[in-house]
Amino acid sequence: MLRGINKQNVFEEDADRQRFLETLGYYKAISGYRLYGYCLMNNHIHLLIGETGASISQVIKDGELVMQASQLLGNKANFLS
Repeated sequence: MLRGINKQNVFEEDADRQRFLETLGYYKAISGYRLYGYCLMNNHIHLLIGETGASISQVIKDGELVMQASQLLGNKANFLS
């Protein structure tokens, strides 16, 4: 689960969700993890990810998924993992 800092909204509009999904797909392609499901809420995100080569912590933190998603969302999203 990824959550907005202080329960702030992660997504302000549908375009933000779409950008996040594109970023998620990009990192899925380069790291090879399995994405079984997701739920994008206004102030948090649930991801059901299966490891393949890279560990989950590597995908989320070391793989810079969260940082890249925040940048794509115009720094509107500040995540805690």
